[in-house]
Amino acid sequence: LVGMLFKTNIFPLVRSLDGRVNSNKVQIWDDNKHALVGELSNRHEVRGILLRRDVIVMVCEYSIYMYTTDVLRLILHIATACNIKGLCALSPHGSSWVLACPGQTSGTVRVQCGKVDDQQLLPANEGGSVTAPAQSHIFTAHHSPLAALTINKDGGLIASASEQGTVVRVFKAFDGQVLHELRFRERVRGNYVKLCSSKLNTKGISRR
Repeated sequence: LVGMLFKTNIFPLVRSLDGRVNSNKVQIWDDNKHALVGELSNRHEVRGILLRRDVIVMVCEYSIYMYTTDVLRLILHIATACNIKGLCALSPHGSSWVLACPGQTSGTVRVQCGKVDDQQLLPANEGGSVTAPAQSHIFTAHHSPLAALTINKDGGLIASASEQGTVVRVFKAFDGQVLHELRFRERVRGNYVKLCSSKLNTKGISRR
């Protein structure tokens, strides 16, 4: 597993360990220094990694951890349903972050948003201003386990697909309202659906 902070020299990576595909460590590589500059570890295998300028997210099978990128301080821990695929989505832009991940119940999506400011985790509302308490909600996206999950650049829209593979839904991130639903006549082979977040916008889904 390898991530990248935009077009910078910072790469979080998960190396194979003793022949296993996944290990329990996320190492942060600085390509300018040609050296490791940080490391995160967990007793469980890491299934996914996400990164933006202020936070780094480590995805394990039943939990998700968020750390600040400057001092690698844990600021958020979320329990999820079984998440072998490492599904998780993080908005890449904006002063506030929006994270979407599987909920603890099959087919649900949890949305959490906040802002890291002066080493504090601050909740943020839809406009990006600070509110209280922390904004978090869960909505039912599908009746079967999730197979794909993504979020658009500003964190306003979430798209998901289930293992059934015949429906892709687009939701409003801040209340879980269904905006669009795409149905397919046949089940997607291999239970795999790729969602392109750059094609999601408030006016609809771009088609090419």
